[in-house]
Amino acid sequence: MVHAKVIKSLNYKHGFIGDRLVSGYCGFLCFDDAKKLFSEIPDKDLVSWNYLISGFSRNGYVLECLKSFPRLRLETNLEPREVTLAPLISVCIDTRALGLGKSVHRFAVKYGLLWEVKFVNSIINMYGNDGNVDVTVRLFKAMPFRTMVSWNSVIRVFVENGLAEEGIRSLDLMRNDGGEFDHATIVALVQGTTDVGVARLVVHGLVIVSGFGADTNVSTALLDSYTKLGRLILSPNFFSEMRGPDRVAWTALLAGYAVHGHCKHAIKLFELMVEEGIEPDHVGFIHLVNACSHSGLWTDAAKIRILMKRGCNRNPGYSFIEHLSKIYSFVVGDQTHLESERIHAKLEEVITRIRQAGLMECVLHEEVKGDMINSHSEKLAMEFGLSVTDAGTPLIITKNLKVCDDCHGMAKVVSQIEKHNINYHSEKLAIGFGLLVTDAGTPVIITKNVRVCDDCHGMAKVKINPNPQSSGSFLIIGLK
Repeated sequence: MVHAKVIKSLNYKHGFIGDRLVSGYCGFLCFDDAKKLFSEIPDKDLVSWNYLISGFSRNGYVLECLKSFPRLRLETNLEPREVTLAPLISVCIDTRALGLGKSVHRFAVKYGLLWEVKFVNSIINMYGNDGNVDVTVRLFKAMPFRTMVSWNSVIRVFVENGLAEEGIRSLDLMRNDGGEFDHATIVALVQGTTDVGVARLVVHGLVIVSGFGADTNVSTALLDSYTKLGRLILSPNFFSEMRGPDRVAWTALLAGYAVHGHCKHAIKLFELMVEEGIEPDHVGFIHLVNACSHSGLWTDAAKIRILMKRGCNRNPGYSFIEHLSKIYSFVVGDQTHLESERIHAKLEEVITRIRQAGLMECVLHEEVKGDMINSHSEKLAMEFGLSVTDAGTPLIITKNLKVCDDCHGMAKVVSQIEKHNINYHSEKLAIGFGLLVTDAGTPVIITKNVRVCDDCHGMAKVKINPNPQSSGSFLIIGLK
């Protein structure tokens, strides 16, 4: 009723009322109405733009948010403030749109906007997620005042980029500086020291001494850490000691059983999970289906797929690629791009060559494979990258879901038949970019917005370099 009365007013498009309506429409996910009203506001000021950009950012409309900043710069003479830039940096972190993120950072430096601590923390996270530790450290050291979030950010950057000892050293500096750590600090350290023996024990000891072991997030991180290492004798102990384990904890243990070949344990845990009223998510379902398929339990796999279709609201998978500060997105089997026919043809050509070489790994049963696997969103983004960049251009791809086993296997196979430096990070997109858009020895950066698997880290440590004259580099970046 209030909304109707406001709309009937002749002045609803002006000033404060128009701005609040735009914000309200975004809050209720009525983005078409928000954009329509915004376009009709005659005198849009910076507040109007702030409401629109933050509305898009808060509600996950990534592309719309990223498009808004260039529009603001091109269509107006307004000078954005840190409140305008903060949601943009947040979206750049989520989508790995580092090019646009750097533009926002340069703008902030130019206009002296790097005084707000929360904003600088976001920029630190952006560079850290991209593996740029040097820039992260410089920004951190230049901060006149550091909060616990600032320390947590730089610690997380260290451990996620293989510098666990630096992360622990930063924790000591934080405590010497009078700072207090929280569960987020511990979780970052636990996740970052999974495959670092001594550091892992040090962090585990810190968990016990600090008393954070009772925290669900910390306990889940420990459970996940030991599960990934195959310590399936210890992992159930962590799980049983939790007070009300959530879905993340259940899924971590289930994934551990599934990945390490304990399929029957995984099925029993899944059944218990359902009995306890914990609804599995798509990650748990996929791990269980893969485990059943690997073990030849096709009947169980089929039953689980039926349950998944009935009860799992899986987010659609999509991949982003940034080109010339513009974001392009792809979904599985995407046919909406103008070059779709050529993209799919090239993709099929690469897959055919792998099959002809007899190196395609049979990860899933043939009945559940099919054309869909060969048109994953990241492959389409890969082929698009080929068409718009020169050879040797570093490419950055973001995918919003967990990678599948088939994609991991294909990356290894392509590295064998092509004798090419492949900087593997996320499913098959690394294959395409390492294979088709770079020369041998060219550094390639590929990123994803979820934690990188241990297998990927292992590949990064082994430099596949058949050409002694080239010196390719490997860089793997991922959130945990």
